[in-house]
Amino acid sequence: MVPEAGLERINKCMPTLYNITCVHCNKNFTAIPRQKNKKFCDKTCYKAHIKNHNKLDNCLVCGSELNRSLQNKFCSTSCSATHNNQQRSTQSRKKQSASLRNTLFKLGKNRSDPKDNYYAECSFKYWSKNVWNNIPGFELVSSMGMFHPIDNPNGAVRDHIVSKQYGWKNSIPSSVISHPANCQIITNYQNIKKGTRSDLSLKILLERIQNWDNI
Repeated sequence: MVPEAGLERINKCMPTLYNITCVHCNKNFTAIPRQKNKKFCDKTCYKAHIKNHNKLDNCLVCGSELNRSLQNKFCSTSCSATHNNQQRSTQSRKKQSASLRNTLFKLGKNRSDPKDNYYAECSFKYWSKNVWNNIPGFELVSSMGMFHPIDNPNGAVRDHIVSKQYGWKNSIPSSVISHPANCQIITNYQNIKKGTRSDLSLKILLERIQNWDNI
């Protein structure tokens, strides 16, 4: 039997224990002084908490709510593609284009075909300030700046209201598709979401071109 004096000396040598509640499972546990700042009762709770804590609540692109049970950053493949395209540099785009041309060449397909030439002819030209002022959405240029994949990935772009794809499939002259009356200024994100959709009928576009040319 240990004398009382001995028990007193033993108690003095015992470290003070701190009562702590695990921040993950809410389980109570004790810790010695040098571990008094512990937040988790064991490594399992620590790993589970960190994994769940690093999950995002909202999509990085559109802000839609995400499913916390999945380790996702985007709500859809479309938003994922939008984000990835915004991060790509001009050099990366050129490299991908060259790789695609090389692959098509090996398959016996030539990218220098009438469709490519048509798309090039449908591109918007350089316009004077007077023309720019009449383009719908022009105010976005002042507030957001023009899109650049590195310097300004969230900027504005010139968009074909009636798409180049629609023009190609329906044999519409490139002069119609590239006309300023067929242009609108939208954000790069909106442009990617829109894809090849046309926002006007050809009949209305031709009326807009006629009115534009009569000004």
